[in-house]
Amino acid sequence: MKKQVYRIKRFRFNAKKGAFVALNSSTTIGQIEYIDRKGLSFWYIPRGEPPEDSTRIDIFVNDETFYLKCVPCKIVSDSPVKMDSSNDLPWRRQTVEFGKMKPAQQSVLKSFLEM
Repeated sequence: MKKQVYRIKRFRFNAKKGAFVALNSSTTIGQIEYIDRKGLSFWYIPRGEPPEDSTRIDIFVNDETFYLKCVPCKIVSDSPVKMDSSNDLPWRRQTVEFGKMKPAQQSVLKSFLEM
């Protein structure tokens, strides 16, 4: 049987929404690129080595209107990204698939996607 690979549906955030993710509730913060009910992808600048495993993430909006804490997840991909020729920072793009969420988390995420 062929293994099915998770792919993000292309629900794009407007830049003005300022949606972010924190890896394992740490100081590593990334800007969300795409999100759907099954997972998300985001850009970030790693601190040290790229994470090998992420078991949970926090999702929030910079205007403090939304915060979803401790979302279980697994890393699907993590790769370097060239953002623009004038930027020498080591940007990366990570895609995560959400794990089993609590009903309250699912409800909050659904509300966020409908914003």
